[in-house]
Amino acid sequence: MRNTIKTVLILFTLLWGTVSYAQSNNFRMEIKENRGDCQGVAKQKCYLVKYHNSKDWEFFYATLENFNYEEGHRYRVLVKRTAIPNPPADAPSYRYDVLKVLKKTTVKTQNNETAVNNQLNFLDGKKWKLIQLQGKDVAKYNAFLTFDIKEKRVSGNSSCNNFFGPVTFKGNTISFGAIGATMKACVGDTIEQDVFKLFDNKGLTYDIAEQTFNLYQKDKLIAIFGLEK
Repeated sequence: MRNTIKTVLILFTLLWGTVSYAQSNNFRMEIKENRGDCQGVAKQKCYLVKYHNSKDWEFFYATLENFNYEEGHRYRVLVKRTAIPNPPADAPSYRYDVLKVLKKTTVKTQNNETAVNNQLNFLDGKKWKLIQLQGKDVAKYNAFLTFDIKEKRVSGNSSCNNFFGPVTFKGNTISFGAIGATMKACVGDTIEQDVFKLFDNKGLTYDIAEQTFNLYQKDKLIAIFGLEK
């Protein structure tokens, strides 16, 4: 009888350990100093990572929580992966939290500076239509923005009123100053308030993936603008 109880307890312990491991486990990975073009919800930038047994860099499509990524720095991090119970069909199955940045190394090269300048030149003077905001398709509202890189200005339309104001780019970060706007009365369905709330966000980062200009808040994709030709 005692042996039976002991066996049951051992099996229970092993089973519980297996379930707990499946629900959550920790691992280390290295994150490259620049992101690469990948296909997610839309064309976007993904982390390039290596694991302990990796030979080549590979795409990491998920969001890293509690992690402030800066382009031009290579990271070694400890990550916790937790299973998300019963996720929707189009939602991730796991949540990834950075528990600790083990190492952060600055990788400054002329290529990085050239890449940033090329991105700004590509943004300059073009019309960027807002097609997705906080995960919702908003293309029908025809909101857009345009950058004047030399003058450090942004202008556009919020789906109702025209707006204008200062903008600052630094590395892969972007910040909007005090935005002014016309005072036209808005009739019908608009997304004006949501657009202006977007500009109020602090700690925004950006990337360009082919024909889209993407904005992130703490590495979560919050807005996608498409190039209008």
